[in-house]
Amino acid sequence: MPAEELDRREKELISIAASVAAGCQPCTAHHVREAREAGASASDLRLAVDDALCVRRNSTDVIALHAASLLGDEVPARAACCGEKGILRELASVAAAFAVNCPVNLADHTAAARRAGASERQVQTAIGMARSIKRVAASHVEDAADPSLAAADSGTAEALATPGCGCAAARTAVAGESPDVEAAAGAPTGMAR
Repeated sequence: MPAEELDRREKELISIAASVAAGCQPCTAHHVREAREAGASASDLRLAVDDALCVRRNSTDVIALHAASLLGDEVPARAACCGEKGILRELASVAAAFAVNCPVNLADHTAAARRAGASERQVQTAIGMARSIKRVAASHVEDAADPSLAAADSGTAEALATPGCGCAAARTAVAGESPDVEAAAGAPTGMAR
């Protein structure tokens, strides 16, 4: 049985995957900085980004096939998403699938994370982090869509960036969640990648 708590590095790598999948540039920049400070290697960062992009691409394929079937088109079999990985990378993929709103990939990667040895608590931690990041990403888009903001600062990612991505504040605003979802629901350290 793996340890229940995620260390800071692991939390940040999962947060990078959720940020990339959600398309949140300020969140991605924040969590890459934090992951580096927590000791993540260049390879760790690349894997988190690559896994998130793989989930994003596959999620696009999932909805394209669904739309094609609704239009009466012949639909080929869906390709599996990204192959199975170790616990940490599967938890990152769970977070990415949640952030990109793909229940098919969420189910696939949740099952793969469990097969790799992740506990329910670890899976829920990844989902909780993705939930917070997704809310912050949506708020950045809402801000960018505000005509007065867009006129004032041209809507660039730099104009929307804050010192932190804001996901910690979003967690505290969620009814029933503790101020620190990660601390409340951790996952294993030293997970196989």
